[in-house]
Amino acid sequence: MFILDDEKLPPEKRQFNGVPKMDEANDHNVKAFSECLSQLLAEMEKHRNENPPNDKDSLEAHRRDIDIIDEKILLLLLERFEVAKRIAELKLAQGSTQVYRADRENEILDRRTDAIAPQNRYLFKNIYREIMKASREFQYKYMLDKLTYASSQYEFLLERNKALQDFDGL
Repeated sequence: MFILDDEKLPPEKRQFNGVPKMDEANDHNVKAFSECLSQLLAEMEKHRNENPPNDKDSLEAHRRDIDIIDEKILLLLLERFEVAKRIAELKLAQGSTQVYRADRENEILDRRTDAIAPQNRYLFKNIYREIMKASREFQYKYMLDKLTYASSQYEFLLERNKALQDFDGL
């Protein structure tokens, strides 16, 4: 295949036209997401069947295929950002605000693109870099919003406590 380096993919990962299948997760949201995705894909397939292009190899048919793929990508990105939010919450609970770790991101880039043909690897690394950058920005914003809210709540409680003390002093 042009894009994948099939020799580097284990047999169990060569399913669904070479796209690695998701590992099973214990999160109940994955089931709900999967059901939503299945419903969306069924609706899109129904629409495609009800409005077939004249020629199977037409530009319109390929554009419809791209539209379906784009919907899948969007849903997966939304799921990824939901997980990124949970990670940010855990980090805050542990007292950490560190999001960027170059060593981890480089390891992920290498691992995720290892099965890509060498002449195309840089394209996929660029895509992953942008996804990780957006995820980092999302986590930073989420943490800042949480910390700002907590800070404003703390300041409010301090002012309220001071006002109550002043009132008791009257």
